[in-house]
Amino acid sequence: MKSGLITKATMLLALIGACIGCKTAPKAKTRSGVPSGIIGQKLEILNEPQDKEFRNKVEGLTHYLTSRSFEFRGKPNDSLKHLDAAAKADPKEEAVVILAARRYLQKKKTDKAIEILSKSVLVPTEIRTILRQMIATTENHKDIFRQQQQLQQQPQPRPTNIQA
Repeated sequence: MKSGLITKATMLLALIGACIGCKTAPKAKTRSGVPSGIIGQKLEILNEPQDKEFRNKVEGLTHYLTSRSFEFRGKPNDSLKHLDAAAKADPKEEAVVILAARRYLQKKKTDKAIEILSKSVLVPTEIRTILRQMIATTENHKDIFRQQQQLQQQPQPRPTNIQA
């Protein structure tokens, strides 16, 4: 009988202590901001950075990571699109620019590779002019190649052998 009374007394004291503890605990202060999912706590609203270079770097890294994700999933064309966007967003990132140019060269798209390299900040101005000239010559070569294909597709007149 004694053990039942001790158990009941212990439970009663624990219940009284819990009630007193709940009433004396300070309430959490409400903050301005976005609800975080935790009662009494909110996330602070941060202003977007005004630095354009920082924003370009973040955008470039986002595109680069998306490119890597597509690459691991076995979608090289989607990967190349995002790699191109990463190189254009942050032309100071040497590894991304070189990787994008190399991928375009592997796909036999030299004009795109030259374009990405010419927009890169890492390339000196003298080399940029050379790259622009190379772009112009590749465009001229493409035009000449198209003209040759058109001439080959036109029907050729048959020579007639007239013997007198």
